[in-house]
Amino acid sequence: MCQQLESRLLMTIDFTFVYAGGNTIGFNDPVNGSTYRSQLESCADTLGTWFETDTTIKIRVTSESDPSGNWLASASPIDTSVVHTQGFNNGGIPWIKATGGGDANGTGNDANIEVNFANSFATGLGVGAGQEDLVATYMHELMHAIGFVSNVTQGGGSYFDTSTQWSLYDKYLSDANGTPIINQTTFVLNKTLWNTVKVGGTSPSTGLFFNGPNARAANGNQPVALYSPAVWAQGSSDGSHVRDNSGSINVDDYLMVANGVSGRVNGRVLNPVEFAMMKDAGLNMVQPGLDLVQTDGSTIVTESGGTDTFSVRLKTRPLANVIVNVGNSNAGEVSLDKLQLTFTPDNWNVPQIVTATGVADHQIDPDAAVGIDLTFAQRDDTYKFAGTAAFTATNVNADFPVPARTYVVTTLLDQPLNGAGDTDGLLSLREALAAANANSAFGDALPGSPDFADSITFAPELGGGTISLGGVLSITDDLTITGPGAGSQTIDGQNLYQIFNIALTDFTGQVNISGLTLTNGNNSMGGAVFSLGADLALSGMSFQSNHASYQGGAVFQMTGALSVTDSVFNGNTADDGGGAIHADGGPLLEIHRSTFTGNTAKYGGAIDSFANELILQDSTLSGNFASSLGGAMILDNSSAKISNSTLVLNSAGGNGGAIYNERGELVLRNTTVVGNRANADNIPGGNGGGVWTFNATDTSTAIYNSIVAGNYTGLTLNANQTMGSADEFKGKALVAMSSHNIIGTTSSAGGLTNGTNGNLLAVNWTTVVANLLVSGIKAPDLKNNGGPTKTVALIANSPALNAGNANEAVDASGNALASDQRGTGFLRSSGSTIDIGAFETQVNVAPVIASFDGNVAFAGPAVVLDADATVSDSDSLDFSAGKLTVSLTANGQGSDVLAIRNQGTGTGQIGVSDSNVTFAGVVIGTFTGGKNKVGLSITFNANATPSAVQALLRNITFINSTATRSTVTRTVRVIVTDGDGGTSVAVTKSITVAAPNDPPVVGAFAGGVNYSPGGNAVALDDDATVNDADSANFDSGTLTISLTANGQSTDVLAIRNDGTGAGQIGVSGGNVSFGGVTIGTFTGGTSKVGLKITFNASSTPVAIQALLRAITFKSTLANPVTTARTVRAILTDGDGGTSAAVTKAINIV
Repeated sequence: MCQQLESRLLMTIDFTFVYAGGNTIGFNDPVNGSTYRSQLESCADTLGTWFETDTTIKIRVTSESDPSGNWLASASPIDTSVVHTQGFNNGGIPWIKATGGGDANGTGNDANIEVNFANSFATGLGVGAGQEDLVATYMHELMHAIGFVSNVTQGGGSYFDTSTQWSLYDKYLSDANGTPIINQTTFVLNKTLWNTVKVGGTSPSTGLFFNGPNARAANGNQPVALYSPAVWAQGSSDGSHVRDNSGSINVDDYLMVANGVSGRVNGRVLNPVEFAMMKDAGLNMVQPGLDLVQTDGSTIVTESGGTDTFSVRLKTRPLANVIVNVGNSNAGEVSLDKLQLTFTPDNWNVPQIVTATGVADHQIDPDAAVGIDLTFAQRDDTYKFAGTAAFTATNVNADFPVPARTYVVTTLLDQPLNGAGDTDGLLSLREALAAANANSAFGDALPGSPDFADSITFAPELGGGTISLGGVLSITDDLTITGPGAGSQTIDGQNLYQIFNIALTDFTGQVNISGLTLTNGNNSMGGAVFSLGADLALSGMSFQSNHASYQGGAVFQMTGALSVTDSVFNGNTADDGGGAIHADGGPLLEIHRSTFTGNTAKYGGAIDSFANELILQDSTLSGNFASSLGGAMILDNSSAKISNSTLVLNSAGGNGGAIYNERGELVLRNTTVVGNRANADNIPGGNGGGVWTFNATDTSTAIYNSIVAGNYTGLTLNANQTMGSADEFKGKALVAMSSHNIIGTTSSAGGLTNGTNGNLLAVNWTTVVANLLVSGIKAPDLKNNGGPTKTVALIANSPALNAGNANEAVDASGNALASDQRGTGFLRSSGSTIDIGAFETQVNVAPVIASFDGNVAFAGPAVVLDADATVSDSDSLDFSAGKLTVSLTANGQGSDVLAIRNQGTGTGQIGVSDSNVTFAGVVIGTFTGGKNKVGLSITFNANATPSAVQALLRNITFINSTATRSTVTRTVRVIVTDGDGGTSVAVTKSITVAAPNDPPVVGAFAGGVNYSPGGNAVALDDDATVNDADSANFDSGTLTISLTANGQSTDVLAIRNDGTGAGQIGVSGGNVSFGGVTIGTFTGGTSKVGLKITFNASSTPVAIQALLRAITFKSTLANPVTTARTVRAILTDGDGGTSAAVTKAINIV
């Protein structure tokens, strides 16, 4: 489209003018003549662009001065010299050219224009009082010359030799009724219509009219009235003008009127009616206007910032600047890089590119249609009738959301509380929450995102500290709050306020809170956190001493899922249910690696789960108390899956010292339930010291690989049980499925029988798990045995050892448990099979060295023993106190050296500093030995992970640099210990040792060489020799030539470029060749820097000898210092051998 537009714009009429001489007026005026001429030529340049014809019209221009004549100018096309034929086929030579015909006049003139400079013409675009509009006059006459002219003469004939030959313009001459005055078949002028009555008067019903179809359409479907005065005169007074003796038209709106108006700007462009008349006359015309080109035919942008372009230019040349406004109906959807375009008479046809860019409204909405309109801010006279342009751009919705905002709290003050959002330069937690909730600025906080969850962190400079609240903190939108870690950043409700109230506006969404301590919160539901509807994730949290007068001493969750990981709940209280957590009607309550200690409530000392699915894994509940039911937890109409967890020393005033289950399903796997107590108030009726199920069927509860022992009821001591009356499991278990459990009694074993399905009953709990005396009574020894939570270990010879069923050691999703309750580093199965309970006694697995085999060849430089050997250990996270020992077990020599390659301190690198060994810059151990037949031994610290030890093994090297070393094959052995008692199997490999490398020998490089100043460079030595007994090539070797005495900065050592033929040394750029084959690269040789050539594998001794003989010396000075220089040559063979240095003198003579 652009190419077609460019082609059309280049199709214009070019005018050339012949200015007739003979006088000194007008165009020949020595003062104003050049101005008149340039003005005419500028008008012609503009008018020529109104035509879609590529031609040249030559016009003879004369200057007259006729003060008596009432005329401004005249024009006449020159008739063609071809044989005339009748019809509407001739309008003169310019018309024929403009309609695509040939040039019948050759180099002759095509038309004449005569200007009467007796008139006072304006010499610019402005017209003053008493002046005539010369621009309009020029335009007017040029149009007459081309074809806006009738060929009907005063007497009713044709200007042409044949009275029946007319132009197409004449074809449409008519009376007021539209009747042609020329017969359309015989081409004879109708004299009845052509008479003084018809041409006289001013009424539109009389005179001549132009009745072409295009003209009628442009003129309201009416013929166009022509100028037809009563006194008929040939020339300007005939039908070649539109009527201006009638009040029906404004003469300033027409170019082709008979008379202009003195003192003002007349019409300077054909108006739409006149353009239509020319189209009827057979001329292809272009009206001034705007050319708009959209790239690929449309303008499409995207909310993600996608762009598109369109271009604008003028259709025709203006006489003065034209300014176009680029309008935009919706800047909120599309932005434009240009809002105004300026076109001049020089750049009018140069496209101006406008770039549109999509704007994101941050709303999910349909694609937006945006109106782009082009209007004129400034027109010149030729663009008086030019129309505007418009199109629609499309902004494609990209659902481009507002990025999430991260707020960094910078003050411990809880401000502002009045909601005013005053700014003080410090961002408080309350301000950040208000802005994130409303997605609008508040105080020192910027607006949050309506599309993504915002996040809040805490500035390190706060140093943790405590935020003491003056009111509850509300959360109403998706949010993540990340603290520096529980115990570092505390939020204190001062026993007056709930800390977080979470109620999302649509009752759905996600809130994450981590790394905080919440303490002294107080409310009826959820002393620290109340959450309604949202899915809430709590991680790395500490809840201390919070209180609820109803439920959820620390956390109350309703309808949404609750996830708790790596958190601690201590000393929280509720007057009703859930001393730590009450979860009500949510889809899931999931707890991992968390500790609940010393929490109290009426129901569920730690956890109250109502109508939920509960998953509890890798967690400990100890010392919690319920005054009524469920010392650790109460399950009401809930399903619960508990695995790898410890419930110990919990108590209830009524039933269920650890767990109270009513109307729900309960599954225990690899769980330890020991030392819990029911009926703690000693009022008869309390049962189920460990587990109590109410009206449960035999399908409601199942137990696998678990210990339920040492639990009791009441306060009475007896000789068989160390604490109270044994009462392990009240209710009924799924007997057919429950397996591999240890139950302390047979009477309260949930219906299980001893010896069935691997179940062991009536086992004294003190023989199973670790215990200690507390006030003279044995109690489970709950302590830190490793991992994030405390556990109760199995004792030696415990019946729980290797007594479990690995197939049932699975989590809530049925996946095999990889570790015991303590997590990573503590295998769930360590031994012949798994242990019963949450704790697995670990059997250390020795580390394994693999892929250290075969042999390695040593020829000179230190060699790595094995670059892909591996080290692994399935149960050791680090090799603290372990060792890596590398020793030569066969044929080791006193000169052999085992060492550690020093790679550096970067990621994955082994480094050496004194006796320390580092991995990625962190010290992992210290080393000794490696020499004089003493093995290399590296002793590790806790930073020595298996991956670090593996990297170390891959950087052990061997070297023997003596000149008379033994070539017997050595055997090297590697052993690693993990510091936990495990020792790897020793692995070995062979080291083949090559004889020492013979250094190269440079010979016959001696004596002196003479250099004549100002002469050519001189070769240092034409017969020097190079030999090497054991190196076929000098790959990686170097030849270094340097001036060691009296060298000057103007001295030059270089390589003579002999060519690329056989035996020749060549130089190309920084490359050196021998026989056309590159043998190396060179640097230096000037400014007292030695010439150094570094070789590749093609550099044979013969090639290097030829190179040495091509080394030259010269000085850049005509009169250099004449002191003799000493030049030295040293050669290395790339295999570790270095020649003896040889020297000779360079004499300046």
